Amino acid sequence: MHMTKPMMGHSNRSVHACWSLGSILLAGLGLTPLNAQSSQQNVAIVGQYRITLKTFEQRYSDYLQRPSLTDTPNTRKTFLEEMVEEVIFYQYAHDTGLDQALPILTTGYEAWKAMLLDEVAQVHFDANGQAGIDLIEAEYRYRNTRFLSRYLTLADSLVALDYLNRLQAGESFESLALMNSVPRITLDQPGEPEWKFSYQLDPVYARVAYHLAPGQYSGPFHHAQGFQIFQLLDKAFQPDHGHFERVKRYQQIASELEREINTRAAEKTLRQWAADLPINWRRLATRKILRSRILADPQPKMAELPPEPELLDVVLFKLDGEPYTLNWVLYRLDLLPPGDRFGIDKVATFRERVRRMLMWDRLVGLAASLPGNDTILRRADSLQTAVIHTAIKDSVIMGLLRQIDPREDSLRLFLARHPSRYTTPALVNLEEIVVRDSLWAVTLKDSLLGGAEFSALARSVTERSWGRKVGGQLGWVPVGIYGPAAPELAGAKWGGELLGPLSVGDAYILVRLHGYRKADLPPYESLAPRLRQDWIATHRRRHIREWIEHLQATTYPTVIDTSLLAGPLLEIPKEEPTVMFPTPTPLPVGTRSK
Repeated sequence: MHMTKPMMGHSNRSVHACWSLGSILLAGLGLTPLNAQSSQQNVAIVGQYRITLKTFEQRYSDYLQRPSLTDTPNTRKTFLEEMVEEVIFYQYAHDTGLDQALPILTTGYEAWKAMLLDEVAQVHFDANGQAGIDLIEAEYRYRNTRFLSRYLTLADSLVALDYLNRLQAGESFESLALMNSVPRITLDQPGEPEWKFSYQLDPVYARVAYHLAPGQYSGPFHHAQGFQIFQLLDKAFQPDHGHFERVKRYQQIASELEREINTRAAEKTLRQWAADLPINWRRLATRKILRSRILADPQPKMAELPPEPELLDVVLFKLDGEPYTLNWVLYRLDLLPPGDRFGIDKVATFRERVRRMLMWDRLVGLAASLPGNDTILRRADSLQTAVIHTAIKDSVIMGLLRQIDPREDSLRLFLARHPSRYTTPALVNLEEIVVRDSLWAVTLKDSLLGGAEFSALARSVTERSWGRKVGGQLGWVPVGIYGPAAPELAGAKWGGELLGPLSVGDAYILVRLHGYRKADLPPYESLAPRLRQDWIATHRRRHIREWIEHLQATTYPTVIDTSLLAGPLLEIPKEEPTVMFPTPTPLPVGTRSK
């Protein structure tokens, strides 16, 4: 079996930048490109790293693809400053060892593997089977199903679990929402949470919600704002297009599903292939290597290998009569997720790792056999680096924000400036029936006064789908959603009195009031956690800017020369970008001996 050198971001290749390349065409402006030597001039120096004019131009061309951006001296200066910030983020992460964090490296590895597998699957692993009509129809229905749901957002996972248990035990959603530090009850119609399609919801929740029954809860789901608990109130298949558009979408879904089927089939085939390989193990040699502890070292270096030079050529196993040595293993470790590359101290673990190395080595070999393989491998490397750099930057920012501890007087001042953000709106607890005809509303009111049951009538006649589900019992809702009728509701006596018909928009509403709560600003103590979160979010950019400026003045002295940006830029052909950012340390490499 032919073994191909893995083309990964952590190998000897110098593909460490995470942007696509492009050129800026300035011929129409009558500008003359700078000469080749000028392209190496530094527009910025950040510590030991340099940003050349050539590197700047390569990335700037892509930056200008954003909507409403034009090429001006200020735009160039702004972008250069952004590039300098990126260098600082990555240099800081490199110096603190963050670029070697296993979760971050693993995300990059998974992105690299997924892209190569997808490319190879479409050529070498044709499933020869199309997505069945049932599968296409199910996916079509999912994508065109609208969900009526509401959710709470909580800052802490333990609090979220407690709230979920209380909701499932029967506590009122509205009551817990009022106590929640980050209430999120969205109402786009009187008394109804917002309807959304699956693509408008959290993708994880949307898949779960599709299989939930109305009234069920799901979560907590991790979200950028915290942890969210969802309740599905209703769902409806509601495509917003006609027959011809439906046929077109069926074709698109079929194409996407077939690609997914091919990719899954490819991975399954590779796994089965690796499991069936007739490997002839050398037990004594394997145990000798394990006793040397070279594979248990968290970061072995070639210079630190055992002093016996023959150890590198020890044959650990044979496959199809060909010998595979320790050198081969050290080289192919790069094909495993970072957390699985080292700490191999048992024969069984070693054998399992070897089969996985062979599996992914086969994948790389197949990718190298594709037309345009250099481009595919380079794109996979660039995607891996892009994912790693994004994760690094996010981790640095999160760590920085976690260290911020605003003073109490700052939080109180923030509350005084934004009281409306934290004031609980006036609420009414009511039952309602909504109809479109005023005479019909009067007739229904007479029926209710004559002893008709409100909930039974609501289930049969109210025009709100959610209202029909709950018998018109909305519970606590903001009184403001009833528009011009809100003052009448706020001033009415409560205790089961029947009001209406109330004219709200183009509808007429009969309501039975059970309670009213005035608008209220909760005490500072109960708002403190949310105030801290909102204060940090409001001042987030300023804190990051101050942190960067501090590093520029101390740890990473920075010099920016904007004069070079005032002249014409280069016209540079697409090629691999210049190394600019620190990247994870390459793993040890060797050669396979026969």
